[in-house]
Amino acid sequence: MNWTDEELLHYGLDPAKVKSLVRRLRRISTEMKEMGLHIYGASGDGCLIHVDRPTHSLPGVADYDSVIADLGEGFDGGDW
Repeated sequence: MNWTDEELLHYGLDPAKVKSLVRRLRRISTEMKEMGLHIYGASGDGCLIHVDRPTHSLPGVADYDSVIADLGEGFDGGDW
């Protein structure tokens, strides 16, 4: 954790819930890595991608069909 409990509380976040979420995300990210999966943040939407089928088949050429599953919103960074 990078923030203190006081910092979390200042922004209205329950420290116990945040710590639980971090533990679960770490477990999931380890499992995903073992399976060759990662999350691609496309304009805020999370896309589950496999290493053997990247998001772009060639530089600048998006492969929209590479998305195994849409994971919903809240995943910043990246874009098609």
